[in-house]
Amino acid sequence: LAYEAILEWSYAQQVTYISAEVAWEAWSGQMAMVGKDEGIMWASFRKVFGNDTQVSDVTLWMVAFRYLDTDNNGLIVQSEFESGYRAYAYDATAATQYTLMLSTSMQVTYTTVEEAWASVQTYVTSESGIFWQDWDEVCKQFSSSGDIDWKASFMYLDLDHNGYISQAEFETCYALYEKPGPHSADGMTLCPNTTYRVAHIVFDCNGASGSQSFLVPAKKMEIAQEIPKGAVDLQVGITANVDMDIFLYDAKAKKYVVHYSKNQATINDKSRTGTYEGVEVTFSGDDRTSPVTETVALKGTLPFACSLQVQNYADDEAEATMTFSYAGVDPCPSPPPGCAMYTEHVSELAYEAILEWSYVLQVTYTSAEVAWEAKMKLAQTEMLGKDAGITWASFRQVFGEDSQVGDVTLWMAAFKYLDTDSDGIILQSEFASGYRSYAYNATAALQSTLVLSQSMQIKYTTVVEAWASVQIYTTAEGCISWREWGTVCDRFSGGTVDSKGTF
Repeated sequence: LAYEAILEWSYAQQVTYISAEVAWEAWSGQMAMVGKDEGIMWASFRKVFGNDTQVSDVTLWMVAFRYLDTDNNGLIVQSEFESGYRAYAYDATAATQYTLMLSTSMQVTYTTVEEAWASVQTYVTSESGIFWQDWDEVCKQFSSSGDIDWKASFMYLDLDHNGYISQAEFETCYALYEKPGPHSADGMTLCPNTTYRVAHIVFDCNGASGSQSFLVPAKKMEIAQEIPKGAVDLQVGITANVDMDIFLYDAKAKKYVVHYSKNQATINDKSRTGTYEGVEVTFSGDDRTSPVTETVALKGTLPFACSLQVQNYADDEAEATMTFSYAGVDPCPSPPPGCAMYTEHVSELAYEAILEWSYVLQVTYTSAEVAWEAKMKLAQTEMLGKDAGITWASFRQVFGEDSQVGDVTLWMAAFKYLDTDSDGIILQSEFASGYRSYAYNATAALQSTLVLSQSMQIKYTTVVEAWASVQIYTTAEGCISWREWGTVCDRFSGGTVDSKGTF
């Protein structure tokens, strides 16, 4: 009970005072000196805590005092107070998500921000706006399901940290959700600017149809598309010139909805129709004749989220074309399925990924123009007006690897970083900007190479001996690739040399 009480008290302090130091100073009138220590004594803490709430026979301010008084000396000193102030942990990513949900609900309920603001005038109790304790009721007005964390959304919106949501801050909330706008060059709905694309299909609330082509690695199964709960009358399939299979998997239930094997799913190659969780499911069956085509149709509104998996049995990577149609998504979530929040953390990961990618391009191609020509031969390109560019699906191959950090796939975040005009296609100017991201510093590179040279001469008396010691890193042509150069540098200098600069 003490811990829960401290969390509530901590939140109240954070929305009222901008820092622990400011909060401590604000309560200076309740402090006393005990020896050399200044702090808040037991009786004074009742006012600092702010209420006399009881749970059964437990008075919360009393147990909260005990919780904060970690050295049990009967005095809350500044360090203990500040520890309590920080007990509520604000999660910026979650707060953004909750505020987006609130923004979506506002726009669904009211067509203008003026109408939405007028509807909450009951809670506007001062010139400053809506007091933090009333924000819970505002959130409930727009989302009766209670799925919005009102505390997180309040802290997200209270930009001036005065404990109130002003009209301007309310308007910021209303405008946060951007309705899916125009389509990208590959025909897919563009993700809102605060998000980035993470799937071949970006689901539109009102339904859509189309196709997306992408490469599937050799001898590998991967998730081709996450399908959201609420998808209506979805039909999706894969066509390829090699043997591929599709599967529909319910991750929550940990079982297949559709599989070619009857041992894996009730809807299979032998029994191609059936009902799953109230949805009529039809499977075209296992096709092994080129061109291979397999489809799944779901009649009704999907009551669960699932994933479409694809297996490539060929010895080489192969192109698959996914065709799809659906009538809508109900209820329609925010952000749109197929988009994820482009948080500061994701942006930082994207920047680091682009630096690495830029370096690889620079050591592989002599100029941005040469790199562009080489990568355009790899990519599926689309025209945007008179300009050719690299589509989202093609950028996976252009980027060159599928690394993930947590749940962030780096090539997807990197695409967002490069696509500065958010039109869903990488044009040559954007590509060239990415190529130049890694900044070569000739002076620093010379210094690092001098350090490397010195380390080589200390270990070996002749260059012949030094070269012989790195033969395991050489290619068939007798050279050391940029990928191996970092290991070579570490061998001589123990990690003190910038291998990129020296290369």
